[in-house]
Parts: sequence; structure tokens; C-alpha cells
Amino acid sequence: MNEKIANIELKELSDIENLSVRTVNICKYNGLLDLNKILQSFWENGDFKKLRNCGSNSNKELIDICNKYENSIIRPPEPITENQKEKNIFIETIDNLTIKQKAVLNNIIFAKFRNLTARSNNALGNYLENSITIKNLNKYIFSDSNFTISTLKNIGNKAGNEIDLFLNETKELIKLVSVFESENELNRELFNALLIKLFSANLNAINKIGNNYDFSEGIPIFKTIHILIEENHIFNKKEKIIFKHSLGFFNDTKVENLDETGNRLKLTRERTRQIRNKILDNFNRYFSFISFFEKESLNIYSLDTSTLLLNIDQVYLDELSKTELVNYNKFFVNRIFSILLKDKYSLVGNEDKVVLGKASRNYHNWNSTYLISKQIHSMFDFERMINDVNSRLSDKVTEDYKFHFQTYLLDFKKSNCYEYLDEISQISEQILFNEFEIIIDSEENIIFKRNIHKSITDYIYDTLEEANTPLNVYEIFDVLNQQYPGISKSAEALRGSCQRDSRLIYFGRSSTYGLKSWEKNLDNIKGGTMHDISEEFLLKFNTPKHIDEIAEYVGNYRNNVTSKNLLYNLKSAEHKRFTFFQNRLIGLVSKTYNISLFPAVPKYYKDKKSWEENYGLLKDFSTKNECLPTSSGTDEEKKLYRFFNIQIRKIDELDNTKKELIEALMIRYNYQKRKRHGKNIKWDNSYNELKAFITAQGRFPSMQISNEQKLYGFFYRQKKISQDNKLSEVYLNKFLEIIELMKKVKI
Repeated sequence: MNEKIANIELKELSDIENLSVRTVNICKYNGLLDLNKILQSFWENGDFKKLRNCGSNSNKELIDICNKYENSIIRPPEPITENQKEKNIFIETIDNLTIKQKAVLNNIIFAKFRNLTARSNNALGNYLENSITIKNLNKYIFSDSNFTISTLKNIGNKAGNEIDLFLNETKELIKLVSVFESENELNRELFNALLIKLFSANLNAINKIGNNYDFSEGIPIFKTIHILIEENHIFNKKEKIIFKHSLGFFNDTKVENLDETGNRLKLTRERTRQIRNKILDNFNRYFSFISFFEKESLNIYSLDTSTLLLNIDQVYLDELSKTELVNYNKFFVNRIFSILLKDKYSLVGNEDKVVLGKASRNYHNWNSTYLISKQIHSMFDFERMINDVNSRLSDKVTEDYKFHFQTYLLDFKKSNCYEYLDEISQISEQILFNEFEIIIDSEENIIFKRNIHKSITDYIYDTLEEANTPLNVYEIFDVLNQQYPGISKSAEALRGSCQRDSRLIYFGRSSTYGLKSWEKNLDNIKGGTMHDISEEFLLKFNTPKHIDEIAEYVGNYRNNVTSKNLLYNLKSAEHKRFTFFQNRLIGLVSKTYNISLFPAVPKYYKDKKSWEENYGLLKDFSTKNECLPTSSGTDEEKKLYRFFNIQIRKIDELDNTKKELIEALMIRYNYQKRKRHGKNIKWDNSYNELKAFITAQGRFPSMQISNEQKLYGFFYRQKKISQDNKLSEVYLNKFLEIIELMKKVKI
């Protein structure tokens, strides 16, 4: 039947083809009232079994009709729906994309695809034959009218919703990119659109990024990061403060300890640590948005990404700082590039010392991190090699020894790397020079030279020699702890080492030390106490010397020495080292003097009284004066006052008889035991005195000035207690207040 017909009504068709009554009723019941509708149902379903009450005979009867008329019926044109029109326009948009536009889209789409969950990633990847490109998305999904999310295998509702969102966002990106043809315009507008899409960035933040910057050079990735952090788009306010103060990602910035940053935020040390660790653990997620930009559109300042080792040097950082007005160090820059170039490079190196301010005693504290080809890094363990070199250099080496460099490197291979051993050698040699200043010799050997394992006293000696001025143990500890973290547990632990070293001298009883060699080379340096210096002076003479002469000599080496305070000082060693004569003359116990020329001071001291004698005198005094002795009376009254107060302090240690006698006096004269205020009032007063001194003098107290030594020592004792985390919150705040005050006066 070759003649084309428009259509045949069901009744006419029944008469022509002699259809059964059952078949006609089935067609009427299901709305198949003409040949066109019968054929349409057949084309859609392939048979008529789905029709209600349609058995095999009726199904065969209708299929035969369709086969007979299928090529003779004139099909009416199907109306194009709005969705189909929109779909056609979208497909046309994809077909008209330029090569540059497709490259930009492929980069963004692949980055977004990698952020999908594993189930979504696998399902969509398999469907697209593991080629996530505009071409495959258009071929298998956008142009396929039969595609639905349910077409994908092994996905549930959650993965299905995620993929649906991914496809819708991809469509929006395609529409956005298709508008811009100029490369600069495309980069700029796509960049702005992504910031708005990802961070809801406002116009102010976008303008700050673009201010005074030429986008023809590429997108300013680090300036963008800086502005987004400042505007609280990447971190919340607390995270931002911890990122800036507790992580060493900035040039010339001291990493605060957790207590210091916690005080800024009114958080505990533990909560601050948790947030800091969260930032580090999720670093790649926080900054994953940079993967959405096409690499060629970013400004990476002519960095050669074709090399096997990507080493960021100071010249590069200076250019980055100048152009993008940021202050990030190489550790941060390398981390960002490790995200951007994660398909090609691995980040190698231990950051703890710089980034966390936490040095390791067991492993090498790296000076930098390095971006090394993933292929090379999969073959060779650079971290283990560096730690081995560090261990060898730290140990005591009695004789030089060497290894052939490439043979030595083979100990650290992960897999067969012989084909790339030259490249591994070149990378390792550069890292070794940067980290240890080791140079491979002309015979391709790495040499470990003989060294002398330095003792703690050697480190102390070197510290004083470099300082070229006396330092107390707290200052020495600070220097050593900064240069060699963990070398000493505390300043107190250093004190014994200083005292045992014959090469050192001490100054008084202030735990201040210098070098013995200074005594020979410098006129105003002499170690020991004022007793030692006075004894040295008196040893030169066979006659006693006046206190003024002794004070003049001691004053050459100690500040603020007067005859009066020196006399009191020397009397503490009377009968042990010094003998006192009339007219304020002083000699040595070890020497014999002419008593007729130098009469001794009369001795007024008596034998020590017993407890009962002292109590009897106390009771007589109280009965006579109807009161207990005070500290402001005569010498005899002061002695009784001291005796009584000693008994009060030790009353629980007295036997019952003595205790009853003392308590009887307390009751008779209504004595109220004074409350001991303890260290709190003393510390409060000392903090107030220290604050007033710094404010008035514009400097810190000096250990070399006697009337300032008390405040100087107080501060360094508080510093040690703070380092041991033993200061209460009240006194920690007072300590930090002193630190801030010192900064203001530029100490």
C-alpha cells in the first residue's frame, strides 16, 4: 500500500479491516479513536499489552494493522514545547562555544566534578566514560532526550540530587561563559561571577580585589585569598584571628602560643587548639575554590610548572608581595600551589616549626617546603632521606665519612627509580643545600664531616660570647630555646650548668653570668659576690682597710655600691671571712693583725637563751607594761616581739605545756593572729611597681642596677611560670599587660 493517507476513523477502520468487537471496544476504552492514535501508541510502547483488557489476540490484531499502515499514514507534525525550544537553544549555545570558552569550562567542570561524593563521582564518571568534558556532557546528557538521573547506575536519592545540582550549575556556567568572547573580559567576569556564586561576595570585596590591579596579567589569586579572608568569607571571625596569629603563614610574624591567642578570643587553650587543627586539617577544602579557575588565567608570575621541582624562592615572594600587596610566606604559597597543581605536584616537607611554632627533636625542622613531581615522589622518599641526613649531622661524628651520592639515595627509594635517578639526585642536591648547606663534591660523594658534640655548657658559653654582655639564666634560656628548642627544660636547669663551668663567672647572687676571659680583657668586669671582691682587695694588704676604700674598689665592678650598704653586706660574713676593727676598719679572718694598732670592735653578743628564759622575759615585760611587745620598741622589746611571733607561727609544733603558756598570754592581752596575705598582695604590688617603672622610665628594669634587680627578677620569674602554664588567669592578664606596655615603649 503506497498511497499516503491522512487518517482513518476507528469505525471506518473496523469496517475496512473487519476488526473484532473486543478489539474495537478496547480502542474506544483507551481513547484510540483513529488510526493515528493507534499508531502513536504502538510507536511509544512497541505493542498494546499495557492497554486494559487487551489480550494476545487483540494485541496481534492491532499490531498487524500498525504494520500494514505504518508507512502509509501521514504523520502530523509534533508541536515543539517551550522546554524543547530552550533545549535546542542550549545545545546550539554549546556548539557555538569557542576553544577558549570550552577550555575554561572544562577546567571548572572537572574541579567541581572532583568535589562530588565518591558515589556520585563514580556513577557520573562511568556514564561519561571517565572523560568529564563539555563534549561528553553534551553528547551523553544534554543532547539525549531520553536521559534522566535514574539512567545512572548505583545511585540513591542523595547522590541523584547531588548530580542534578551539578548538571544545573554546569548549565548556568555554560550560559555565563558563552556571553564573553574576549579572553580578559571572560576571565574577569567569570572570576567575579564565581566569587558571587561561591561566597556571596559583595561588590565592595570584588572592587578591593580589582583595585590597582591589571587583569590582563591574570587573576590575582593571593590577593583574592587575602581579601576573602579579611571579609570573613573563608573563615569566621574567630578562625580568622587564629589563622593570622597562631599559624606561621606570614613573613616576619611571630606565631603566638595557644594561650596568647586564646586570651585574644576569650577561649580556652584547648578550644583554640581545636580550631587551629580544624583549619589545618581542612586547609584544602577552605581553599578548594581556586581549582575552579583555569590555570592559564591565573597570575603565577612566570613560574615554570614544567619542572620536576617547583622551588619558591625569595625573589618570587618579593614579586608576589609587591604586585598583590600580600605578606604570605613560602609555606602558605606552596600550600596554595599544591591545591592548584595537585594533579602534577606533591607537597614535601615538615611545616611544624614555622607554621605551628613547634620544633621537633626527633625529625628535621624544615626551612621550606617543596613541590615535587608526583611521579618522582611516588618513587622516592625525600622526607626519610632528609631525616636521615639530619640524624647523621646531629650525632657525634668522630671521623669524616662519605657515601657515593646516588648509592646513598637508593636506600630511600619507594619503587624502581633507576631510570630517574639523575633527576632524583638533582632534586635531592638542591633540597640538601637549602636545608643543610650540604654540597655534593666533585666525585659525586656526600660527606659527613667530623664534629664535636657540644655540651649544654658549650651552648651557654657560645651564647654569652655572642651577646658580649652578662646575661641572667632566664635570658640565656630564652636565647637557647629559640635557637635550639628543647635543649634545656628550664632556666633553673641551666643554673647548675653555669655554676659548674670554670669558664664562666657570676655576678653576685642574681644568677647573672659572664665569661671569665672578660676579667682579663675588660677593666670593669669581675665575677663573684661583693664578699669575693672585697676579700680579693684585702688580700693585697697586711693591714685592715677602711670601708670607704673597700667600697671604692668594689664600686669599679658593681653599680650603686656605698660604704653603708657594703658594710652591712660584709657583716653577714663576720667571723667567717671578715674581722671588724674600730674606726670602720675591716680585715680578713685568714690574716693576723697587730691588735695594739688595730683594736677590734667589742663583742656584745651573749650565749643563746633557753626557751624558758625567753618566755620569762616575755612574761615580765607583758606584766610590767600591760601589753605584748611590738616591733617598734627598744632592741630588747624587738627581740621579745620576734620570739613571741615565732611561737605563734609554730604553735602547733610546741609541746602542750609551752602551747598553754603562749595561749594564756594571747587570751590575757586579747591577741588576734594576723592574716597572712601571701603572694597575692606581693604579686599585685610588684606588678603595679613594674608597670609604674616602665611608664615613668620608658625602659625595662636593669639587672645591673641594684635597686632595679628586684623588679627585673620578678618579671622573669613570672615569665617562667607563664611558660609552664601555671599562672592564674588574673596574673596572666597582668603579665600580658606588661608585655603590651613594653611594646609601646619599644623595649
